[in-house]
Amino acid sequence: MSMTPEERVLEAYYDRLTVFPVEKSRVIVIDFLSENPELSARVANAIAEAYLERQQSAKQDQAHSAGAWLSGEIDALRKHVAEARPRSRRSAPNPICWSAPNNTTLSTQQLGDLNGQLAAARAQKSDAEAKARLIRDMLKSGEPIESSDILNSELIRRLSEQRVTLRAQLAEQSSSCSTTIRASRN
Repeated sequence: MSMTPEERVLEAYYDRLTVFPVEKSRVIVIDFLSENPELSARVANAIAEAYLERQQSAKQDQAHSAGAWLSGEIDALRKHVAEARPRSRRSAPNPICWSAPNNTTLSTQQLGDLNGQLAAARAQKSDAEAKARLIRDMLKSGEPIESSDILNSELIRRLSEQRVTLRAQLAEQSSSCSTTIRASRN
């Protein structure tokens, strides 16, 4: 009774929840024990959905941050080029004298590099969205999820560690309980 009602509910929830990867595969098992099979399925599916949404959100945030950074870099380079243009016309008769190794101006070379990085960030975002759609479809159809991103995630590692710890505690309690029962029979 020293726990709040919320703490008791959470403790009961975590006692009934098991999440672990299937060995030598890219599948995770999310198991929730309940007398109501529909509730069990809804809880397991909600956890899987939340995990997938968190993964997709993290990848989108990463792509958005990369795009924002690249946009800032492009703006700074444009400003730098605009400021350098009048000086270069006064000081150098030929602006090509500021050229990169492949006979392009340095600003053109830098803008090209940044555009390449921006394209890579957009491709990464698109890839993440495609993976998320695929995993959602697999969950809806009941197929096993085989994704190394999921198996190698921090959340799954933590849940696996919790499972091992809880199983060890359960084994220890079972052992001490059976020892107590044997001692009371003697």
